[in-house]
Amino acid sequence: MHRTLPTCIALIALALTLVASAIEAQESDKLVSVWDGVYTGAQAERGKATFDVSCSRCHNADLSGSERGPTLTGEKFLSNWRDGSLDALFGFIRDQMPQGSANIVSDDDKINVVAYILQRNSLPPGATELTKDPASLGRVQILQKGATPGPQNLSFVQVVGCLEPGIGNRWVLTHSSAGPASRGPARPAAAARCRSPPPPRRRRARDVSPCPPPPGRGTRRA
Repeated sequence: MHRTLPTCIALIALALTLVASAIEAQESDKLVSVWDGVYTGAQAERGKATFDVSCSRCHNADLSGSERGPTLTGEKFLSNWRDGSLDALFGFIRDQMPQGSANIVSDDDKINVVAYILQRNSLPPGATELTKDPASLGRVQILQKGATPGPQNLSFVQVVGCLEPGIGNRWVLTHSSAGPASRGPARPAAAARCRSPPPPRRRRARDVSPCPPPPGRGTRRA
């Protein structure tokens, strides 16, 4: 009896640890919006210092833009990146800016500049700084205020699965992954293994093909 009680307590503690880890993993995969406070005020201040030295010559000190560089604030700027992710915005700044001299500013300074750009667009700060991690930045979507994070209308979505003939001469996508949304066509992905699939998740895919399924044909790869 005396040995059983410590064992039970240890098992309960282990179970709680596993549950907490699972919740943390789910939270780390959650999509968020730039309106959810994804940078800190201190990080934006560091970004301003870098911007003033390395970016203001082309984009002006107030980020209004000039003949040498576009505006970085307002609806015109946000519409260029809307429904995409911060990973795309940071990737462009990291690889292309300053134009012709991208290597003179470190990636650490550039992620701070992204925070400063968010601040100047009246997006609220939070308690956690932006990081350079592509996966983390990819979960932060540039959306209109009030929009729910996730695939937006007319977004491209990369999904790997199997097309199977369905009812009414329509194709049905089964055994599919949940792909991320983007502003451009998705990159090629590995083919799905349709012959030995996991339990199916069916998604209706309309107008995949204008022709009815060929008689006697089975699964098609997508």
